[in-house]
Amino acid sequence: MEYQNSTVVDPQDVEKLIPTRLAVRKSKYHEMADHAIQIFAQEWEEAGGGGFQGCLAPKGSIISMGLPEMEPDRVAVITKLTEFFFAADDMSSQPGPEEVYSKIMLGMLRIDPVRGKLLADAVDRYRTWFSGHQATKFESWDDWLSYRWEDGDCYMYLMVIIYGCKLDLTRPGLEPIWNIAWKGMALTTLSNDLYSFDIESICELQDTGQLRNGVWRLMEERDITAKEAKEALLTEKMKPLEDQFIAEKAAFQRDHGETSPRLAHYLQLVEFMVSGNWYWGSNCYRYHNWREVRPWLADSKLDESTAKCDAYLEAAAAARAAKLIPPKIEEEPLDRFLDLKTTVREHPSPLLNDEHVSGPVNYLESLPSKNVRGLIVEALSSWFKVPQATLDNIESIVCHLHSASLLLDDIEDQSPRRRGHPSPYKIFGPAQTINSANFVYVAAVEDLLKLTKRSQEIFLEQMKKLHIGQSYDIYWARSCTCPSEEEYLEMCRMKTGGLFCMLGGMIYAEAELPKPVDPDDLSAFFLLLGQFFQIRDDYINLASAAYEKEKGFAEDLDEGKHSFPLIHLLQNSPDHLMIRNILQQRSQDGQMPMELKTLVLQKMNEARSLDYVRKTIHSLETQAKDALGVLEKQAGQKNYMLRYLIARLAHF
Repeated sequence: MEYQNSTVVDPQDVEKLIPTRLAVRKSKYHEMADHAIQIFAQEWEEAGGGGFQGCLAPKGSIISMGLPEMEPDRVAVITKLTEFFFAADDMSSQPGPEEVYSKIMLGMLRIDPVRGKLLADAVDRYRTWFSGHQATKFESWDDWLSYRWEDGDCYMYLMVIIYGCKLDLTRPGLEPIWNIAWKGMALTTLSNDLYSFDIESICELQDTGQLRNGVWRLMEERDITAKEAKEALLTEKMKPLEDQFIAEKAAFQRDHGETSPRLAHYLQLVEFMVSGNWYWGSNCYRYHNWREVRPWLADSKLDESTAKCDAYLEAAAAARAAKLIPPKIEEEPLDRFLDLKTTVREHPSPLLNDEHVSGPVNYLESLPSKNVRGLIVEALSSWFKVPQATLDNIESIVCHLHSASLLLDDIEDQSPRRRGHPSPYKIFGPAQTINSANFVYVAAVEDLLKLTKRSQEIFLEQMKKLHIGQSYDIYWARSCTCPSEEEYLEMCRMKTGGLFCMLGGMIYAEAELPKPVDPDDLSAFFLLLGQFFQIRDDYINLASAAYEKEKGFAEDLDEGKHSFPLIHLLQNSPDHLMIRNILQQRSQDGQMPMELKTLVLQKMNEARSLDYVRKTIHSLETQAKDALGVLEKQAGQKNYMLRYLIARLAHF
């Protein structure tokens, strides 16, 4: 096969650095990648990010080597995305990076909306996984490697190949070769561990007391030195994986190359990613130049020919004691950008504690979440001067209210699933779940008392609107009453938009003077965002395979919810009387049988209801962008976090 965007690296040069049989290539556009690295460093520093070492290497950046066939119009954005993850991994708690991230992701979607959504979903998948998984004890090497594969973000970079090389493939389409690609990326993870061990064995052990690394795993498992573990990793783990990958790739090419040329080509690109990453790791500044960049760590390296786990742990403990740095066992470096969760305060009692009342909400908040409200808080903090403690307090209030509303919503709607898991009331029972929701409301009020009177007034005003909106949502479902579009949109403004308005209003109320945007324009934006958010949710409930997997097929029909698509159907279908009878029967049975759901969706397609909803969503997207543009003009700066939020919601 002829490759247009790369050149082969001399095998003799490769042999001097890494013992691989895989082909290594280098992008013709490596200078574009290097320039993107420089631009990112500027943007990161301006956003308040700290120093880090990322993609650069004397022989070529990780993007130039790992994705040599990437299309030139995607080189910069993927380089910046990779730099972001390196930078976030190296930092502790500096402000600003979420805005940098949002700008990158927004650019990615603009270049290629379809493949961009595939990659954005993969990034979200990693963030969700990372926020909910901590390293634990593993029974076997294979179990550990599966964990490390996810931890190393291998899935995302398999999707990066599709985006970067502009391939007409999807994740389901990769199923015939997924196990082969999995082995290749597992090899990539282990080659990374081989070279990153020296710096990670100092920084990670000092910072967290833990080390997610294949060398360390073998040291623990076999009680051997670091040098022995590196040799074992290379010969006993990496070499067999490489052999399997090469053999299985060749077999697929032989048996299916002519009938599945796209998949055969994809596997070749996976090979370049594996070999390029390995080659990069052998000479990159990140793993080989850290003593010059961090001279205070220069004397920390132990003699790997004699040092075992105990020696490394003792050295890390001594360093922590000298610097008075406690190990952050429960906190991961990326948690700030992955998923911010709230937990109910503990009020210990000599006899009774909050274990039972907190159970439902703690379970709910352990589930994957998009954390939209946390993102909005950080987005607005770039416009308003508000003390960080106050921002944290406001976010806590809104997150408490959101959690409480979800606990109650599932009971009111009799929804069996939440975010792909059993709803809290299905585990703890309705009574305990209601009690937990009320307790969370109390926690929100406790936080509210720390804010100004104006914030307290905004809280009460929006809480009233939220409950009025919810009352109509429940009434329409229970009485089988179809609202008008205008009534439904007003309900969205009160219910979904109200929580956004509460958040924005309290930040505005607590901000120092001068305040850069008009409060009415800010409210108008959040009301539009609420409508956009809710109607989009209505659509994906009926039309999204991913939503079906998480909550069930067309769950809104089971609940009798008069969603926006159903309202259009009832108002425009010649069979509206039949649909009303189906809804009446559902109210008696408590759910809608699969065959009736299928019939309702068929009638929606005939009435073009889903097409109408899509047009409405795109109209609301445009209105939200325009409203944001007004705010940006007032503030004198673009808000990339809010821009990316809108773009991400629009790609469903």
